[in-house]
Amino acid sequence: MPQPNQQSAVSGGLSHYEAVILFAERAAAVVPGFTVTENNQDVVATICRRLDGLPLAIELAAVRLRSMSVEQILQRLTDRYGLLTSGGRGAPARQQTLQWCIDWSHELCTRAEREMWGRLAIFSGSFELDAVEAICSDPAAGDQVVDVVGSLIDKSILIREEIGGAVRYRMLETLRDYGTERLQETGEFGSLLRRHRDWYEHVVLRAEVDWISSRQEASIVRLDAEQPNILASLQFCLTSPREADAGLRMAAALYPYWLVRGRLREGMRWLAQLLTMQDPEPSMERIKALHALSVLSGLHGDLEASALYAERGATVAAQLGDRTGRALAADAAGHHALITRDTSTACEYSESSLGVFREDGNPLYMIWSLLGLALASDAAGNRTRSEECRREVLALTASRGESVYRGWSLWGLGMGAWNRGEHSHAKDLVTQGLQCARLVDDRISAAGCMEILSWIAAEAGVPRRVAKLMGATDALAQTAAGPNTIYPNLHLIHDRFERQARRTIGGRAFETEFRRGRGMRFEDAAAFALNEHGSTAAVTTAQPGLTSLTQREQQVAELVAEGLTNKAIADKLVISQRTAQGHVEHILSKLGFTSRAQIAAWIIEQRQGQQS
Repeated sequence: MPQPNQQSAVSGGLSHYEAVILFAERAAAVVPGFTVTENNQDVVATICRRLDGLPLAIELAAVRLRSMSVEQILQRLTDRYGLLTSGGRGAPARQQTLQWCIDWSHELCTRAEREMWGRLAIFSGSFELDAVEAICSDPAAGDQVVDVVGSLIDKSILIREEIGGAVRYRMLETLRDYGTERLQETGEFGSLLRRHRDWYEHVVLRAEVDWISSRQEASIVRLDAEQPNILASLQFCLTSPREADAGLRMAAALYPYWLVRGRLREGMRWLAQLLTMQDPEPSMERIKALHALSVLSGLHGDLEASALYAERGATVAAQLGDRTGRALAADAAGHHALITRDTSTACEYSESSLGVFREDGNPLYMIWSLLGLALASDAAGNRTRSEECRREVLALTASRGESVYRGWSLWGLGMGAWNRGEHSHAKDLVTQGLQCARLVDDRISAAGCMEILSWIAAEAGVPRRVAKLMGATDALAQTAAGPNTIYPNLHLIHDRFERQARRTIGGRAFETEFRRGRGMRFEDAAAFALNEHGSTAAVTTAQPGLTSLTQREQQVAELVAEGLTNKAIADKLVISQRTAQGHVEHILSKLGFTSRAQIAAWIIEQRQGQQS
């Protein structure tokens, strides 16, 4: 331990991280004069992260500095147990190595706890209780799952977290690696991998069913949280052709999620790999996957791939002889025709697929065809038909409490109002559209709505606002399909208003504001676009000159102090749970806190200080 009044061995921005301080102190005891500097702080921080902040593991790593550099320690940390085999000679035997320490903790667990520890290692990232019950429970003792999970939390094997209003659990990677080794010794590993895949297939298919409903936001939040497990399940489906069918069902069902998250390339990669792996026998799963891959490829700008997959979908649909399959293939062909600007063909395909989907009563497929038909009709000059389609989408989504496609329809209606010269009405529509997009963190429609709001700012003679909004829109377009992909001629209006703004304030001032807009977080950009005053200004100081909260973060902090959950905060501020969670995390990070209770206490102190 460091002697009293000993100078800290940590300098720079890491001096408040306990794990780094511990490493530096133990390292200085082994190598006198060792300090964490700007030159080695990134390596030390990475070592501490790789060791999950475990004090024993950090101490054992620091001891290795007798014979190794910090860079060498990091390189060898792939095998945590093999490297960390030398503790202090005076420590108990169980604490002399990381392996022995975890062995000892394992021995202290009951048989049920040891079995659950190993089974829980099947998860990637965090997970919920329903997944544990479905994948890891023993049918003969299913009612004991909650008790066993609680015991593992008490023993610090599991960590309990609350994300998006749901309780989730996770295991430190070191403990997960150990659990995986124990699980592989039991012979259960293969069967649990399949049960894990089957459960997350259920989660994904349930989200698809709930997409056009008031449960959409919760489904998106769940899919966000489950990404590591979903990707691990898809990877398992690539292990053999007989597993690929389930993977293809998952990938096709994830299509609307990948679209709203702007993960076009990710979706294309999984769909292409699974299609290659699957037996090429005609099936609806294959048609759905080819439809999704064709549309995603078109939005990504790969017109050749878009045409190829649309043609393959039509071939499979003809072989299968399924009317819904043929309609999906027609919908894909319509989207490809739209992107290649063959508007009459696009309208023909979209009308034919829409008729089938109406008869089937499938609202998700109906909305896909209606949105495509709206764009095609607009491009063909049939503004009346375009407006009819968008209003039908609005009616379908509003009545069901859906947000993603409601935002898309409002964006399209706003575009139509702008083209008719109804700029005030256009502003109202795209403002509502942006609010829907923010609720579910949809970057594509958000970028489209912000683009139109930049034009409205130009008409109002506010060139700096134009530049900042265009910067924010450009940033969103880098992570998702940009507005120009949906409306090919949109750049003509954009370029006109950009030139106008540059002439008014000068190129240098325009670039400055553009960079500011481009550097904003999505939530801040949306708040700015919606004229939520002070959204990006720092207004509350925790420690003068050091830490500040934006006005939105201050609002969230005050709601935390009132005891509201992330879900309740999201409902009150009309934002997504994911955004609310992000604000809470930023507040904790800025203020150096670790709990919501500390935020509440800090708010009370602020109020008392204002009153005195």
